[in-house]
Amino acid sequence: MADVIVTSDDNYLVDVDHDSSSSANYFGVTHDNGAELFRVQENGKVGIGTTTPDAAITVKDDAGLSAGEHFLANVLRTTSDAQLLLGYRADGTVVTSNLIRSANSLPLTFGTSSQNQAVIVLDDGKVGIGTASPVQKLHVAGGSIYVQGEVGIRKENPAGSLHVCQGFNTVALILENSGGTKFQIRDDGTMKWTIENDSDGQFSIHSESTNYILSMYQNGKVAVGGLASPQIDGKLHVVSGHITLEEISAPSNAPTNCARIFCRDNGSGKTQLCVIFPSGTVQVIATEPS
Repeated sequence: MADVIVTSDDNYLVDVDHDSSSSANYFGVTHDNGAELFRVQENGKVGIGTTTPDAAITVKDDAGLSAGEHFLANVLRTTSDAQLLLGYRADGTVVTSNLIRSANSLPLTFGTSSQNQAVIVLDDGKVGIGTASPVQKLHVAGGSIYVQGEVGIRKENPAGSLHVCQGFNTVALILENSGGTKFQIRDDGTMKWTIENDSDGQFSIHSESTNYILSMYQNGKVAVGGLASPQIDGKLHVVSGHITLEEISAPSNAPTNCARIFCRDNGSGKTQLCVIFPSGTVQVIATEPS
Protein backbone atom coordinates (compact mmCIF):
# COMPACT_ATOMS: atom_id res chain seq x y z
CA MET A 1 0.00 0.00 0.00
CA ALA A 2 1.33 3.44 -0.89
CA ASP A 3 1.35 6.36 1.49
CA VAL A 4 1.17 10.01 0.52
CA ILE A 5 3.34 12.11 2.76
CA VAL A 6 3.21 15.88 3.06
CA THR A 7 6.54 17.30 4.14
CA SER A 8 7.03 20.26 6.44
CA ASP A 9 7.67 22.54 3.44
CA ASP A 10 4.43 21.41 1.75
CA ASN A 11 6.06 18.95 -0.69
CA TYR A 12 4.31 15.68 -1.47
CA LEU A 13 6.00 12.30 -1.39
CA VAL A 14 4.61 8.91 -2.41
CA ASP A 15 5.92 6.11 -0.25
CA VAL A 16 5.44 2.99 -2.37
CA ASP A 17 6.74 0.37 0.07
CA HIS A 18 9.55 -0.35 2.47
CA ASP A 19 11.41 -2.91 0.31
CA SER A 20 13.69 -0.71 -1.78
CA SER A 21 14.90 -3.62 -3.92
CA SER A 22 11.51 -4.72 -5.18
CA SER A 23 10.01 -4.01 -8.60
CA ALA A 24 6.58 -5.31 -7.70
CA ASN A 25 5.45 -2.06 -6.09
CA TYR A 26 5.36 1.14 -8.03
CA PHE A 27 3.77 4.53 -8.42
CA GLY A 28 2.09 4.93 -11.78
CA VAL A 29 -0.08 7.17 -13.93
CA THR A 30 -2.75 5.66 -16.17
CA HIS A 31 -5.04 6.79 -18.94
CA ASP A 32 -8.76 6.86 -18.31
CA ASN A 33 -9.02 3.68 -20.37
CA GLY A 34 -6.73 1.93 -17.92
CA ALA A 35 -3.56 2.03 -20.08
CA GLU A 36 -0.47 2.77 -18.04
CA LEU A 37 1.41 5.89 -19.15
CA PHE A 38 4.46 5.69 -16.90
CA ARG A 39 5.62 4.19 -13.62
CA VAL A 40 8.23 4.71 -10.93
CA GLN A 41 9.15 1.47 -9.24
CA GLU A 42 10.31 1.28 -5.67
CA ASN A 43 13.74 0.15 -6.90
CA GLY A 44 14.08 3.57 -8.58
CA LYS A 45 13.62 2.48 -12.19
CA VAL A 46 11.34 4.61 -14.34
CA GLY A 47 9.35 3.23 -17.25
CA ILE A 48 7.66 5.33 -19.91
CA GLY A 49 5.55 3.27 -22.28
CA THR A 50 6.59 0.06 -20.53
CA THR A 51 5.64 -1.83 -17.38
CA THR A 52 9.05 -3.54 -17.17
CA PRO A 53 11.79 -0.89 -17.12
CA ASP A 54 15.19 -2.58 -17.23
CA ALA A 55 17.32 0.55 -16.72
CA ALA A 56 17.16 3.71 -14.64
CA ILE A 57 14.97 5.17 -17.40
CA THR A 58 13.37 3.03 -20.10
CA VAL A 59 11.34 4.62 -22.88
CA LYS A 60 9.35 2.49 -25.32
CA ASP A 61 7.19 3.66 -28.18
CA ASP A 62 6.24 2.53 -31.66
CA ALA A 63 6.24 5.38 -34.14
CA GLY A 64 5.65 3.07 -37.09
CA LEU A 65 7.72 2.06 -40.12
CA SER A 66 6.97 4.86 -42.57
CA ALA A 67 10.09 5.97 -44.43
CA GLY A 68 12.14 8.54 -42.57
CA GLU A 69 13.03 9.48 -39.00
CA HIS A 70 11.02 8.50 -35.93
CA PHE A 71 11.86 10.15 -32.60
CA LEU A 72 11.31 8.44 -29.26
CA ALA A 73 13.00 11.04 -27.08
CA ASN A 74 13.45 14.78 -27.47
CA VAL A 75 15.80 16.56 -25.07
CA LEU A 76 15.95 20.31 -25.53
CA ARG A 77 16.66 23.60 -23.85
CA THR A 78 13.67 25.72 -22.85
CA THR A 79 14.51 28.22 -25.59
CA SER A 80 14.57 25.32 -28.11
CA ASP A 81 17.98 26.25 -29.53
CA ALA A 82 19.84 23.25 -28.06
CA GLN A 83 18.15 19.97 -28.93
CA LEU A 84 19.05 16.28 -29.00
CA LEU A 85 16.83 13.71 -30.72
CA LEU A 86 16.84 9.96 -30.13
CA GLY A 87 14.99 7.42 -32.21
CA TYR A 88 15.28 5.31 -35.34
CA ARG A 89 14.99 5.38 -39.12
CA ALA A 90 12.80 3.14 -41.28
CA ASP A 91 12.41 2.53 -45.00
CA GLY A 92 8.68 1.90 -45.07
CA THR A 93 9.03 -1.79 -44.29
CA VAL A 94 11.66 -2.32 -41.60
CA VAL A 95 13.79 -0.32 -39.18
CA THR A 96 17.08 0.48 -40.91
CA SER A 97 19.13 2.21 -38.19
CA ASN A 98 19.16 3.73 -34.73
CA LEU A 99 19.27 7.50 -34.59
CA ILE A 100 21.04 10.16 -32.53
CA ARG A 101 21.15 13.63 -33.97
CA SER A 102 21.19 17.29 -33.11
CA ALA A 103 18.84 19.96 -34.44
CA ASN A 104 18.70 23.65 -35.29
CA SER A 105 21.89 23.45 -37.42
CA LEU A 106 24.04 22.80 -34.34
CA PRO A 107 26.92 20.30 -34.35
CA LEU A 108 26.83 17.00 -32.49
CA THR A 109 29.66 16.54 -29.99
CA PHE A 110 31.02 13.43 -28.24
CA GLY A 111 33.36 13.91 -25.32
CA THR A 112 35.22 12.23 -22.48
CA SER A 113 36.21 13.31 -18.99
CA SER A 114 39.49 14.72 -20.32
CA GLN A 115 38.41 15.71 -23.86
CA ASN A 116 35.07 17.47 -23.79
CA GLN A 117 35.07 17.68 -27.61
CA ALA A 118 36.83 14.47 -28.58
CA VAL A 119 34.69 14.03 -31.73
CA ILE A 120 32.48 16.62 -33.39
CA VAL A 121 30.08 16.29 -36.32
CA LEU A 122 29.21 19.59 -37.95
CA ASP A 123 25.82 20.32 -39.46
CA ASP A 124 27.27 19.91 -42.98
CA GLY A 125 28.59 16.42 -42.15
CA LYS A 126 32.25 17.24 -41.56
CA VAL A 127 33.79 15.14 -38.77
CA GLY A 128 36.55 16.41 -36.53
CA ILE A 129 38.72 14.28 -34.24
CA GLY A 130 40.87 16.42 -31.98
CA THR A 131 39.52 19.59 -33.58
CA ALA A 132 36.27 21.48 -33.17
CA SER A 133 36.58 23.07 -36.62
CA PRO A 134 37.04 20.33 -39.26
CA VAL A 135 37.62 21.67 -42.77
CA GLN A 136 37.14 18.36 -44.63
CA LYS A 137 34.79 15.39 -44.38
CA LEU A 138 37.29 13.84 -41.93
CA HIS A 139 39.78 16.03 -40.12
CA VAL A 140 42.16 14.43 -37.61
CA ALA A 141 44.32 16.80 -35.57
CA GLY A 142 46.99 16.25 -32.97
CA GLY A 143 47.75 12.60 -33.64
CA SER A 144 48.36 9.79 -36.11
CA ILE A 145 46.02 7.45 -37.98
CA TYR A 146 46.58 3.69 -37.86
CA VAL A 147 44.88 1.60 -40.53
CA GLN A 148 45.05 -2.18 -40.46
CA GLY A 149 44.01 -3.02 -44.00
CA GLU A 150 43.73 -1.35 -47.39
CA VAL A 151 42.87 2.31 -47.90
CA GLY A 152 41.01 3.46 -51.01
CA ILE A 153 40.57 7.09 -52.00
CA ARG A 154 37.82 7.28 -54.66
CA LYS A 155 38.27 3.50 -54.89
CA GLU A 156 35.66 1.18 -53.34
CA ASN A 157 37.84 -1.94 -53.53
CA PRO A 158 41.46 -0.85 -53.06
CA ALA A 159 44.00 -3.25 -54.53
CA GLY A 160 46.90 -2.18 -52.35
CA SER A 161 47.75 -0.66 -49.01
CA LEU A 162 46.96 2.74 -50.52
CA HIS A 163 44.96 3.08 -53.75
CA VAL A 164 44.17 6.60 -54.93
CA CYS A 165 41.91 6.45 -57.98
CA GLN A 166 42.23 8.94 -60.85
CA GLY A 167 39.32 10.61 -62.59
CA PHE A 168 39.60 14.15 -61.35
CA ASN A 169 41.83 17.09 -62.30
CA THR A 170 44.35 16.94 -59.51
CA VAL A 171 47.45 15.01 -58.50
CA ALA A 172 46.78 11.33 -57.84
CA LEU A 173 48.88 8.36 -56.77
CA ILE A 174 47.92 4.76 -57.45
CA LEU A 175 49.48 1.59 -56.11
CA GLU A 176 47.72 -1.43 -57.58
CA ASN A 177 48.19 -5.04 -58.56
CA SER A 178 46.74 -5.90 -61.97
CA GLY A 179 49.10 -8.40 -63.53
CA GLY A 180 52.04 -6.54 -62.02
CA THR A 181 52.90 -4.09 -59.30
CA LYS A 182 52.25 -0.54 -60.44
CA PHE A 183 52.86 2.89 -58.96
CA GLN A 184 51.17 5.58 -61.02
CA ILE A 185 51.29 9.37 -60.80
CA ARG A 186 48.55 11.23 -62.65
CA ASP A 187 48.33 15.01 -62.82
CA ASP A 188 45.06 15.29 -64.77
CA GLY A 189 42.55 13.19 -66.65
CA THR A 190 44.79 12.42 -69.65
CA MET A 191 48.44 12.68 -68.56
CA LYS A 192 50.09 10.15 -66.29
CA TRP A 193 53.43 8.61 -65.48
CA THR A 194 53.64 4.98 -64.43
CA ILE A 195 56.35 3.05 -62.64
CA GLU A 196 55.51 -0.59 -63.26
CA ASN A 197 56.81 -4.09 -62.63
CA ASP A 198 54.66 -6.23 -64.91
CA SER A 199 53.99 -9.97 -64.92
CA ASP A 200 56.96 -10.83 -67.17
CA GLY A 201 59.40 -9.11 -64.80
CA GLN A 202 59.91 -5.95 -66.85
CA PHE A 203 60.37 -2.83 -64.75
CA SER A 204 59.50 0.33 -66.65
CA ILE A 205 58.67 3.99 -66.43
CA HIS A 206 56.25 5.16 -69.12
CA SER A 207 53.70 7.83 -69.93
CA GLU A 208 49.95 7.83 -70.63
CA SER A 209 50.50 6.89 -74.29
CA THR A 210 52.63 3.90 -73.21
CA ASN A 211 55.82 5.58 -74.44
CA TYR A 212 58.46 3.76 -72.43
CA ILE A 213 60.93 6.21 -70.92
CA LEU A 214 63.01 3.57 -69.13
CA SER A 215 62.76 -0.23 -69.24
CA MET A 216 64.74 -2.83 -67.32
CA TYR A 217 64.41 -6.53 -68.16
CA GLN A 218 65.00 -9.80 -66.31
CA ASN A 219 68.05 -10.51 -68.46
CA GLY A 220 69.69 -7.33 -67.13
CA LYS A 221 69.22 -5.22 -70.27
CA VAL A 222 68.22 -1.57 -69.90
CA ALA A 223 66.49 0.49 -72.60
CA VAL A 224 66.12 4.26 -72.50
CA GLY A 225 63.79 6.17 -74.78
CA GLY A 226 60.79 4.38 -76.23
CA LEU A 227 61.55 0.66 -76.34
CA ALA A 228 58.87 -1.69 -75.03
CA SER A 229 60.48 -4.93 -76.24
CA PRO A 230 63.40 -6.82 -74.71
CA GLN A 231 64.85 -7.27 -78.23
CA ILE A 232 67.49 -4.59 -77.72
CA ASP A 233 71.18 -4.35 -78.48
CA GLY A 234 73.50 -4.62 -75.48
CA LYS A 235 73.06 -4.14 -71.76
CA LEU A 236 72.28 -0.44 -72.20
CA HIS A 237 70.39 0.82 -75.24
CA VAL A 238 69.77 4.55 -75.57
CA VAL A 239 67.20 5.09 -78.32
CA SER A 240 67.41 8.86 -78.38
CA GLY A 241 70.58 9.49 -80.38
CA HIS A 242 70.67 5.86 -81.58
CA ILE A 243 73.70 4.89 -79.46
CA THR A 244 74.21 1.41 -78.04
CA LEU A 245 76.91 0.16 -75.66
CA GLU A 246 77.24 -3.60 -75.38
CA GLU A 247 79.59 -6.50 -74.81
CA ILE A 248 79.25 -8.88 -77.77
CA SER A 249 81.42 -11.07 -79.98
CA ALA A 250 84.60 -9.16 -80.66
CA PRO A 251 86.03 -8.41 -84.11
CA SER A 252 88.75 -10.71 -85.37
CA ASN A 253 91.54 -8.35 -84.25
CA ALA A 254 90.18 -7.79 -80.71
CA PRO A 255 90.03 -9.85 -77.48
CA THR A 256 86.80 -11.65 -76.66
CA ASN A 257 85.93 -9.29 -73.79
CA CYS A 258 86.08 -5.97 -75.62
CA ALA A 259 83.12 -3.63 -76.18
CA ARG A 260 81.99 -1.79 -79.26
CA ILE A 261 79.94 1.35 -79.96
CA PHE A 262 77.51 1.34 -82.87
CA CYS A 263 75.33 3.88 -84.62
CA ARG A 264 71.92 2.62 -85.67
CA ASP A 265 70.33 3.82 -88.92
CA ASN A 266 66.53 4.30 -88.51
CA GLY A 267 66.44 1.30 -86.22
CA SER A 268 67.10 -1.17 -89.07
CA GLY A 269 70.86 -1.56 -89.11
CA LYS A 270 73.99 -0.63 -87.19
CA THR A 271 77.47 0.51 -88.13
CA GLN A 272 80.47 0.02 -85.85
CA LEU A 273 82.04 3.32 -84.76
CA CYS A 274 84.74 2.18 -82.33
CA VAL A 275 86.12 -0.72 -80.30
CA ILE A 276 87.11 -0.41 -76.62
CA PHE A 277 89.79 -2.88 -75.50
CA PRO A 278 90.37 -4.10 -71.90
CA SER A 279 93.62 -2.16 -71.80
CA GLY A 280 91.70 1.08 -72.28
CA THR A 281 92.73 1.47 -75.89
CA VAL A 282 89.96 2.83 -78.13
CA GLN A 283 89.96 2.05 -81.82
CA VAL A 284 87.87 4.63 -83.72
CA ILE A 285 86.38 3.63 -87.07
CA ALA A 286 86.71 6.57 -89.44
CA THR A 287 84.09 5.47 -91.92
CA GLU A 288 80.70 7.10 -91.24
CA PRO A 289 77.54 5.05 -91.78
CA SER A 290 75.83 5.44 -95.12
